[in-house]
Amino acid sequence: MNMLRFPFAIAIIGMTIPITSQARSGEKLGYIEVLRDDAISSVLNQCSRSTPEKGSSTWIPTIAQIKIMQKALLPVLKSRQPSMDWTNFSADWGRRYIGIVRRGRYYVYGDYSPHGLGSVCDGGPAFFGAEWDVKARKFTHLAFNGSL
Repeated sequence: MNMLRFPFAIAIIGMTIPITSQARSGEKLGYIEVLRDDAISSVLNQCSRSTPEKGSSTWIPTIAQIKIMQKALLPVLKSRQPSMDWTNFSADWGRRYIGIVRRGRYYVYGDYSPHGLGSVCDGGPAFFGAEWDVKARKFTHLAFNGSL
């Protein structure tokens, strides 16, 4: 089932909706969740890595914005964690996204885990979070979990 045809349904009904899709280019998005605003505390409450500030409000990022962020993330991951195998990053990592508004700027924060395991304490660099400035199109925060 392709849920990408109804991206605004997420905001209207305010639910966490898993989205799996394949883009026209053949790029696999894998398993992602776009989270509602009340999930921000759980996403930003990590026990073994730093996270960005909460912000003044939240917003719902679009799939297009998430795809831009995701495409820019892979080279950064390869440079920051060169010993990790990022070959199947698009397909094998679960991702949870939430939009954050801070000082008038819009950010997308992604919480990443292998095979969609969710947030864990420790776990090593396979578990990480990244914040993307939508307008500047750059990462403003990237942190990896600590080792076991």
